[in-house]
Amino acid sequence: MSLPPPAPPVRAPSRAWLWFGLALFPLSILLAPALYRVLLDLGWVDPSDTAGGDPFGKVLRRCLLLPIAVLVLGWLRPWREVGWVGMGFKGASARPRAGLVAFALTLACLGALLAAHLGLGWLRVEVNEPASRVLYRVGKTLVSGLVIASIEEWIFRAWLPLRLARRLSAAAAVVLAALLYAGLHAFRATHLKDPVEPSVAGALQALGTWIATLFDPAAFGPAFLGLLLFGLLLAALYRRTRTLWAPIGVHAAAIWVLFAYGGFTEREHTPAWAGTKLLYDGPLGWALLLVALLLVVRSRAGSTGAAP
Repeated sequence: MSLPPPAPPVRAPSRAWLWFGLALFPLSILLAPALYRVLLDLGWVDPSDTAGGDPFGKVLRRCLLLPIAVLVLGWLRPWREVGWVGMGFKGASARPRAGLVAFALTLACLGALLAAHLGLGWLRVEVNEPASRVLYRVGKTLVSGLVIASIEEWIFRAWLPLRLARRLSAAAAVVLAALLYAGLHAFRATHLKDPVEPSVAGALQALGTWIATLFDPAAFGPAFLGLLLFGLLLAALYRRTRTLWAPIGVHAAAIWVLFAYGGFTEREHTPAWAGTKLLYDGPLGWALLLVALLLVVRSRAGSTGAAP
């Protein structure tokens, strides 16, 4: 499995951005409680709303994105090594239609899976919110899905494998990037089972819980395996189509459905092998992802237009 050609070499990034980004991590932890209280006073945070995980955990996680953004955008600057052509946004591989097709196919597959869950009695529709609130949730998760998918595909499917391939084989670089992508999902507010105090001590407790979750096979293992297979599927799709439009379409549709459908459904009596509301954390989800991965890899091997 080879990788797209890198952009022309450029001057090494300044280490000032590296130290600045690293310094922002403890600062973000210190500022998270104050930001939480401000958002609480503004009414933008509901401490009783734990549907998406611990409220303070969500604020802390967003605060920690700031130093990560500084490190990526200021220090690493991934666009220098993977240009528009390498990402398939410009040139012969620039086919936005591939993203639309991938988006539609993913919606169809997930819709069929959820319809089966409804038919088997594992899921029931229950709307406890006004229609305007439901529409807001659907629109918000669509926008979030598009933004998150675009950023994560750029980093984990285009830039990071190319960077890792300097020291590893192309296949090993893709697998390692998928492992890192899956592991980062341990740092979610939903993994904070007990309420976290909105303080520096609570922030450190949350970080400790997230790190422990990452290495807890019982707590995170099923989701980790599903995310790993999903990451490999997206990487194979990028290699097959030579454009990030296709994996972005799949990724955005998956985020949209998984984030939105729980707002107006209730899950009950679901067997363990079918996974949880995430769908990808059980044998059924693993099998579907593995079949999709094999289909993409096989079509790539037999296609004359496969990525180099």
